[in-house]
Amino acid sequence: MNRLKREFYDTLPENEQYILNVAALKADSIYTYNFPLPFTAKKTLSSKTISAVLAKALDMGLLEQSQNSSNLQAAPDFMIYVFPKLNQYSKEWQTINSEWNFYYSGNLSIKNLRNYLYSLFYDKKKIAETEGNFLSNGFTQLNYYLTDILTDESYIEVIPLMDASIINTLLGNLVSRRIYNLERLELLEKLVKELETSSTDNNRYKIPSLKIHKNFHLGNFEEALAGSKNVMEKFFIAAIEALLKGSPKSALAFFDKGLKEQRAFFKGTQLPLVPHSALYYLIALLSIVPEESSAVFQKINMALQKKNPSQRAEIFTPVLHFYFNDKNNLHYSRPYLENYIQTSDLAYQRLIGYLVMFLVDIKPDKTWMTDLSSLVNQAFSNGYLLLAYEAAYVLKQWNNHPESLAIFEEIAGRFDFQPALCNIARQEEWEKSLNAFLALGAGKSSTSGKNTEGKYRVVYYLNVKDLDIQPVLQTRNAKGTWSSGRNIALKTFFQGKVEGMTPQDYKVSRYVKSYSGSYGSDEYFMQEEAIKELVGHPYVFLSDTNDLSIELIAAQPVLKVTRTPKGYALSTDLKEASKNLIFEKETNTRYKVYDLTNQQLSVITALNEQKIVVPEYGKEKLMQVLGNFSSHFSVHSDLSLSEHPKVREVVADSRIRVQLLPLAGGLKAEFFAKPFGSHPPYCKPGVGGKTLIANPKGEQLQVTRNLAQEKEYANLLLENIQVIESLDISDDLISFSEPMDSLQLLEILAAHQDICIVEWPEGERFKLRGTANFSHLKLKLKTQANWFELQGELKVDENTVLTIQQLLQLTEKGHKRFIELKQGEFLALSERLKKQIEELRAFSSPGKEGVIINKFASVALTDFFEEAENLKTDKTWKEFRQRMNLVQQTDIQVPANLHAELRPYQEEGFRWMTHLAGWEAGACLADDMGLGKTIQALAILLHRAKMGASLVICPVSVMHNWITETAKFAPTLHVKTLSSGNRTQILSHLEPGDLLITTYGLLQSEEKEFSQTPFYTVVLDEAHTIKNYNTKTSKAAMQLKAPFRLALTGTPIQNHLGEIWNLFNFLNPGLLGTLTQFTETFIKPDQGQTRKHLKKLITPFILRRTKSSVLDELPAKTEIVRKVELSKEESTFYEALRRQAVANMENDDSPQGTKHLKALAEITRLRLACCNPALVDSSLSIPSTKLDTFLEIVTELIENKHKALVFSQFVTHLTLVRQALDKLGVSYQYLDGACTSSEREKSVKKFQDGEGDLFLISLKAGGLGLNLTAADFVIHLDPWWNPAVEDQASDRAHRIGQIRPVTIYRLVAENTIEEKIIQLHHTKRDLAETLLEGSDQSGKLSIAELITLIRERD
Repeated sequence: MNRLKREFYDTLPENEQYILNVAALKADSIYTYNFPLPFTAKKTLSSKTISAVLAKALDMGLLEQSQNSSNLQAAPDFMIYVFPKLNQYSKEWQTINSEWNFYYSGNLSIKNLRNYLYSLFYDKKKIAETEGNFLSNGFTQLNYYLTDILTDESYIEVIPLMDASIINTLLGNLVSRRIYNLERLELLEKLVKELETSSTDNNRYKIPSLKIHKNFHLGNFEEALAGSKNVMEKFFIAAIEALLKGSPKSALAFFDKGLKEQRAFFKGTQLPLVPHSALYYLIALLSIVPEESSAVFQKINMALQKKNPSQRAEIFTPVLHFYFNDKNNLHYSRPYLENYIQTSDLAYQRLIGYLVMFLVDIKPDKTWMTDLSSLVNQAFSNGYLLLAYEAAYVLKQWNNHPESLAIFEEIAGRFDFQPALCNIARQEEWEKSLNAFLALGAGKSSTSGKNTEGKYRVVYYLNVKDLDIQPVLQTRNAKGTWSSGRNIALKTFFQGKVEGMTPQDYKVSRYVKSYSGSYGSDEYFMQEEAIKELVGHPYVFLSDTNDLSIELIAAQPVLKVTRTPKGYALSTDLKEASKNLIFEKETNTRYKVYDLTNQQLSVITALNEQKIVVPEYGKEKLMQVLGNFSSHFSVHSDLSLSEHPKVREVVADSRIRVQLLPLAGGLKAEFFAKPFGSHPPYCKPGVGGKTLIANPKGEQLQVTRNLAQEKEYANLLLENIQVIESLDISDDLISFSEPMDSLQLLEILAAHQDICIVEWPEGERFKLRGTANFSHLKLKLKTQANWFELQGELKVDENTVLTIQQLLQLTEKGHKRFIELKQGEFLALSERLKKQIEELRAFSSPGKEGVIINKFASVALTDFFEEAENLKTDKTWKEFRQRMNLVQQTDIQVPANLHAELRPYQEEGFRWMTHLAGWEAGACLADDMGLGKTIQALAILLHRAKMGASLVICPVSVMHNWITETAKFAPTLHVKTLSSGNRTQILSHLEPGDLLITTYGLLQSEEKEFSQTPFYTVVLDEAHTIKNYNTKTSKAAMQLKAPFRLALTGTPIQNHLGEIWNLFNFLNPGLLGTLTQFTETFIKPDQGQTRKHLKKLITPFILRRTKSSVLDELPAKTEIVRKVELSKEESTFYEALRRQAVANMENDDSPQGTKHLKALAEITRLRLACCNPALVDSSLSIPSTKLDTFLEIVTELIENKHKALVFSQFVTHLTLVRQALDKLGVSYQYLDGACTSSEREKSVKKFQDGEGDLFLISLKAGGLGLNLTAADFVIHLDPWWNPAVEDQASDRAHRIGQIRPVTIYRLVAENTIEEKIIQLHHTKRDLAETLLEGSDQSGKLSIAELITLIRERD
C-alpha cells in the first residue's frame, strides 16, 4: 500500500480504524445498512458515522466499488496491510462468517484472499485449504498486490508457511517492479538469501530470471544467454547482441525466431512484449533499407490495428506513423509522448518514452533535459547500462553540453560497440512517404481476393451459434492496411448506400428486413438466410476473434448406400435436419452451408428416423429409387447403377484438385477429388463411396471412383510437398509458417500436371513464370588489365529479359530459389543456376555493365565458365586459360643443384608453387610446423634463380638459419645480406642467382629502397608477421615488386578471419576484394555457405599439410596440462591482486585505448603472480608452488635421461628458474631476445651436441626457426594467449629428425587467470584449419572481455 494510503489509515481515530478493520474482515459486499458490529454497545457508531468513514475510505482507495453490485469491497493492498493488526477481532470474524448470504454473492477472488490472509495469522490449521482455494481463484488476479509482503516485516514469520510457488511468483513480480523503477537488482539477491534461511528443501525459493536480467542490462550477453532456459528470451537476447555488434540483419533473424516462439503463447503479436526488446526490434528495422523493412512494419501496423494494443505496445505506434509519414497521426505524437512521460511514475517507462521520441525525430524542450539526465544517471548507477547507453546517446544528440558528453563518454567506455541508435539512417520526407507504397507492394496479405484495389470494402462478422451477421465497412489507409472498421447500419446497408459494395454484397443486403418498433420507428434485422449469399465471399470473419477469416462453401447432402450382411443400409451425412438452412463446421476455418429443399428435408428426416436397410432381393427397386435421388443428393453407393437404363456411366477423373486460397501473405491449399471431372461433388481423395451418382443438367450420371489411384496421387503430391521446411498440415489444410514457401508448392504442382489440377476459388494470387536453368544464361566476357568484366542476360520470355546485374540483385532479395519479377509474378531458378549465381556474387564485385572478376578469382569459377553453354570470350581470356592449363600439365623437375632429396609431399609442394608462379599468382605454403617449408622454398628459389634476383624476408631470430640452410642445400645461390654501410649498393646491384636475405625490421626502415628494387621472387617467412594491415611492416611488404610472391607460415590465421585478407592482399591483390567487400561478403554473413565460398576461392593458392597426414615416421606427441594448486599464501596474495585490479578498472575513467592497455597490465600482474609472487613484489618470501612443481618434473626427467625445452614469456621468470637450477647443479643452455645471433647459434649447437639437460628459452626469442630435436620433452611454464605461438615453440622438438616420442607439459595454476587463458585456446587453436572447414572464431578480446577475465574467479 502506498504512503498516502498508509498515512490516511494510521492517523484515523480508533473508532474509524475499527470500522475499516471490520470492512477488511468482511472484504466484499460492504454496505452501511447491514454493517456487522458485534460490539455496538461499547462502540457507539451510528450509520451516519459508518457511512462517512466508508465514503472517505472509498475516496482514498482503501475500499473499491464491487464488481458485481453497487456495494463496496476492500482494496487488496489495504487488506494485506491491515490483516496482521487484527489479532483481537475473532468475534467480528465469527459474526461476519455467520451471515447466511456471505458465501453466495460478491467477489470470490477477494474472499479467497481474505480467508488466506486470516488463516496465515490466526487459523493456521486452515492454511492448506485456503491456500488451495486462493491459488484456484484469486492468485492470478491479485498476486501483484501480494508482492508487498516480501518487504513487510509483519509477514516475516508467516512467509515460511506459504507455498514456494507463491513466493517465487512474488519474487518475479519484485524483479519486474525493480526493473520498471530502474532500481538495483542485487538487493533482491540479499532478500532471497534471507528467505532461504527459513525455507526447507521441499519449499525452496529462487528467482531464476534475476541473473539473466542483471547480466543482460549490464551487456553481459554471453552470461545472460547461458543462464536463460527460455527459448524466446534467448532469441531476443541474441538479437539485441547482434544489433549492438553491428549486424541488424542477423538481429532481425533472431527477432523473427523469438517472435515465432512468442506467438505460440500470444497469438497475432508482431512486437516483442518486453518494451526494451520491442524498442531494439524497431531500431533494427530502421537500420536496414526500407525495401526490406516495409513488409515487417506493415505486419506490425496490421497487428496493432486488429486489436487494442496494450499500453506497452501502444507507446511504439508513433514509430509506425513516423515510418509511413502518416502526418495525420504524427500530429498527435508529440503531445501523446509528452503526456506518457509526464504521467508515468515508472522510470523505465519514462526512459523508453524518451527513446521513442528520438526514434520519431521529436526533440523536447530544454526543460526536459534535466529529467532525462537524471534517468540516465539512475540507469547507469543501478546497472541498466544498455538502456543508459542509448539514452545517453540521445542526451548527447539533443543537448550538446559538456556534462551530457561526459555522461555518454563514461558509459561508452564500458562497451566495445556503439549504441544501436547510431545505426539508424534518417530519411527525408519524400523517402518516408514512399515507404507506404513499398508496404503496399510487400503487404500481400492485405490485398487478396476481389475489390482489393479500392479504398473501401464490406466485410462480415459471423456468430456461428445464432448465425447473426454484422456487416462492417473497412477503409484502406495510406499504408495499405485496412482499418478495424465500423458497423454498418442495417437500414443504410439495405438501401445500398455503402461505398465499396460489390454485386455479392447487394445480394446479401436483400435479406435485411424491417418491422415497426414499439414507438413507431422501423427496426431492421438480418435474416439468417443471408448466409447463403455469403458462400464464396472473400471477407467473412468469425465474431469475437482477431479477424479469423473463414470460408463458407455450398454443400449438397450426401446419401450413402452401404453394403452390410443384412443388405444395403441407407443413411445421410446430416444427422440432424430440423430446418431447411443447415450450417455445419467442417474445419476451424471452413463451414458448409446446406440450403435444403422440402423434399430433401423430408427424405433426410425419414432416413434418420427409420434406419432403412434394403435386402438383396430389393436391389432392383433400390436402383430405381437411387436414380431419382441423384437429382437431389450426392449419392455415394456400394451399389452400381450401370444397368439402369436412365443412368449413363462416365469415366472417373482421379486427378487431385488442389484448391489454393490466400493466407497471410502466402497460400493455403487443400486436396480434393472431383470424380465427375467437370462438375461437383468434391470428395476427399480415396475416402467415401466408390460409386457416385449425380444429376447435372437433368442427366443422371454415374462414376465409379478409383479410390486407390486417388490416394496414390494425393500421397505422391504430399511426398513432394513435405520437403518444404515450413510445411504445416492441420485438418487436411496445407499452409506454411514461411508464407513465401508457397512458391515451392506452385513449382511442385506445375511439375505434376498429369496428376493434379490447380483451382483458384478467389482468383489467381501468385503466378510462377517457369524455371530458369543455367543454360538460359547468355554471357560475354571482356578482359580489362588484371580483371575480367562479365556481362550477360537471362531471357525469361519475349517481354522479360534480366541483365546479370539485375539477376544478382533479385536473387539476393529473393526467397530461396525464387525471385519476384513484379507484383505476384515469380521466376524459379534451378538449383544449379542458384548455386552458380551465389558463387558469382561471392567471387565478383559490381561493374558498370556487368560484374568485375579478379583474374585469379576466375579459377574458383572454373565450373561456372566450363558449364556455361552460351559464353562469348575474347582472345586474352582464351590465352589466359590456355596458359593456366599448359602450366598445370607441365611436369617440372626438382632442380638438380638442390643438395637434398625431397620427400614426396615436398616435391608436390614444389610443383604446386611452380604452377602458380607460371600463372604469375602468389602462393601461401601453410604446411604444419616442422614439415620443411624452408627446403621447399629453396627449391623454388633455385628453379627461378636464373630469371632474376630473389628476396627472403624473415624474423631476425631465423635469419641465420636461412643463411646456413641455403649454404647447405642451395650453395649455388649467392646469398646477400644488408649491413649499415652497404644497403643501397647491394640493392642496386642485384643479379640473377642472387638471394638477398633480410629482416622485417630492415624492410620497414628501408621501405623506399625496397619498393624501388625489382625482384623476380619474394618470400615472406613467418608471413603471419604482416597479418595486421595497419602496421608499417605490412604496408612496406605491399610495396614490393615481384611476379611471384611466396608466403611461408604454419599459422596463416592466428586470431581472426580478417588476417587471411591481408595475407592474400600481398599474394594476389584484389582476389578477396577490398577489406570492406571481404568483411561484407565473408565475415558478416552468418552462413556456412559463405565460408565454403571463401574456401573455394583461396584453395588454389594455399597449400597446407599436417604432420599426421604426410609423416608416418614422425613419433607421437603427447600434451599434458599439469594443474598446479597454489598454496594458501599464494592464493591469498593472488586474490588480493585480483580484487585490487577490479577496483582499479572500475574506477578508471581513461579513454578506451588507455583503459585497454591498463587492463592488459593488470592481467600481466596476475599472470606473474601465478608464476611466482616474487615477480610482482621482490620483497616477498612466499615460496612458488609452480617452481617446486617444475623442479620435481625436471628431477624425474634427468633421472630418466631425458632432455627438455623450457619456455616462458617472462625473462624475469626464467631468471628465477636459472637461480633454482644453479642451486641444484642442473646444466642448461639459455636463450632470450638479448642474445646475439652468434650466441644463439652456439647455444643451439651445444644443446644438439649433448651439452645441457635443459634449454631455457623465452617464447618470443626461440619460438621460431630453431631445430632442437635433441629434446624429447617441452615444458611451458606459463600459458600464452595464442596457442599457435606455443605450438610453434613445441615444434622445435617435434619435427623432422625427431626419433623419440615428444611430451609437452603446460603448467597451469588452478583457479586463476591461467585456466581462463587455456579455455580461450579451445576457441583459437588451429583457426586456419577451421576456416578451411568453413567456420571462423574471433580471437580479439575487447575491454569488457578483459575486465571479465579479471573480475570472475573460476
